[in-house]
Amino acid sequence: MATGKRRIFRKVVFALVGIFCLLLLFHKPILRGAGELLVVSDPLVKADAIAVLSGNGAVRGARAAELFHQGWAPKILVTKEGFPHREMEWKRYGVVVLETDTATVGVLRYLGVPDSDMSVVDGYNESTIQEAGRYLHYAQTHGMKRLILVTSNFHTRRSRLTFSRVFRGSNIDIRMEAAATEWEFNPVDWWTRRLDSKIFFLEFQKLIYYCLRYW
Repeated sequence: MATGKRRIFRKVVFALVGIFCLLLLFHKPILRGAGELLVVSDPLVKADAIAVLSGNGAVRGARAAELFHQGWAPKILVTKEGFPHREMEWKRYGVVVLETDTATVGVLRYLGVPDSDMSVVDGYNESTIQEAGRYLHYAQTHGMKRLILVTSNFHTRRSRLTFSRVFRGSNIDIRMEAAATEWEFNPVDWWTRRLDSKIFFLEFQKLIYYCLRYW
């Protein structure tokens, strides 16, 4: 019996050593693949509106403005993030900190998007799935049939899964567009920078949660 246990133990050790060696040899392709798993973009098709997901308005707003000027859609929609508790705290001390939707509108305005071609969807959003619900309601009440969704590149996989779930059966087509930036998240070598690594692990955790919670 003892001999049998030793054989199993040796096999487990050899297997672990083999896995370690494979990871050592191929860790870069594996890590790169994991990073690229978070990023998706769909083929662009002309739409009724470009919907900017709340978050980094400078990056997402800039990509939305670019698509607008290229003629992919005649209107840009912007949503609010969660209730601005932090901004309200700053305001108590006379410090003005813009809410994300206000900042995003400022970026769009700076990049030449007319105010008449922008709309802020009413209501604060505590999660991506809540944001998807607000965009669905807006699209349905305004007779829209297709939206181009713009968000940060690392946020695209989870966003597409979420919006596909919420928009299921609505007959509204959604197209995901990744807004890439050199400093925020680079899927090719994300493990070499602290900020990229933090973004990767946080987003992967959220992706797993959303898959277990909503699908």
